[in-house]
Amino acid sequence: MESLSAGQTQDQVSETWHVRYSLNGVEEVARVKTPEDAIKIACELLDEGHQVFGIGFGSLSASIDQEQVAEIYAMWVRERRVFGLEIEANSR
Repeated sequence: MESLSAGQTQDQVSETWHVRYSLNGVEEVARVKTPEDAIKIACELLDEGHQVFGIGFGSLSASIDQEQVAEIYAMWVRERRVFGLEIEANSR
């Protein structure tokens, strides 16, 4: 379920990108303004060993699934190696 921050309207929430993930067994939602930020956050969460359920725009039901997130993460890992940005990942 989507929650509104103080002073935030439903339209403002619908106009943001979201990352659905699990933190300590609790499903959380991070909201950001750009798809690039959503992808970066999702990949960093995966690096830290968290489960990411989806990335999307607007409604939480409008998310790409875990399989697509995994494909994006695989690209993230490959590109990081190309640029010498090896980071020890704890995920899967």
